[in-house]
Amino acid sequence: EFSQTKLFSSTNEFSISNIFTKSNQFTKSNPFIIVLDMKGSKILKTECHIGSAVTSVSSIGNRYIVTGSSDCSVSLWRVTFGGKEMGQEAGYEISLVSTSSFHSDEIVAVGGCYENGLVVSLDKKNILVFETILNKKFISFVDLNNPEFPGNKKMINRVYEKTQIHVYKSGIVAVSQKERVLFFDCHGELIYIWILDECDEIFEVKKFYDFDTREILIVGYRFKQSNKISIFDLTDFKLAKTIETNFDHLCPMKKFAKIIISNGNDLSTIDFSHAIKTVISQDD
Repeated sequence: EFSQTKLFSSTNEFSISNIFTKSNQFTKSNPFIIVLDMKGSKILKTECHIGSAVTSVSSIGNRYIVTGSSDCSVSLWRVTFGGKEMGQEAGYEISLVSTSSFHSDEIVAVGGCYENGLVVSLDKKNILVFETILNKKFISFVDLNNPEFPGNKKMINRVYEKTQIHVYKSGIVAVSQKERVLFFDCHGELIYIWILDECDEIFEVKKFYDFDTREILIVGYRFKQSNKISIFDLTDFKLAKTIETNFDHLCPMKKFAKIIISNGNDLSTIDFSHAIKTVISQDD
């Protein structure tokens, strides 16, 4: 399964659905990503070779990898899993599908959704671009430096750093930056801005689908000496619950309203099922 493969870029380690991610020792000049097949050979391999440095990477629907590069391009790669015809060394094959160039600066974050065919990317000028996956069709762009966006006056320098992009099946796009999350529709129209209270920096964001396909955003962030986890329901764009706990990384459990958290070498779970409303009223 695709979930058994880890991806490494020049600046981050990415995994499709493994429990934890962490920074690695690779430099920012690598024109490829590193793939570790955790189910097969357990051998690190270089993949997605391009002519410039890979600066961001994400998986899409267990079928594709999207990479952003220092040459302002966004590339889509198809991942095919097979058996003996691919040899014993690797049970997968990664091939380039398309490349687009709608940006004018280095890409710092990418995200996408296979079900609706949407890819969203951000560059160092803090410009967000919406495009389709396969046919490279430009949809729109949004300048996140817009002074009308709450929080921009406070976030003056390098606001794009550590941005994370999550694209949901409904077409909603969540873009986390510093202490805010901006929500857009699939056409790039701003829907809602969530400013996190008592937040110094967002450091981990996860997308989650409840059993009834309800869309949830799980955000881990720091405030002073403590860490917090907030559960945000995209059904009504309201905060469902905030939990203060010591943790390094978090990962939602698929098909369960629970979160696995790590604190050093210790693992524990948090149940947030009671925080998600089963019925949304008109007042909500």
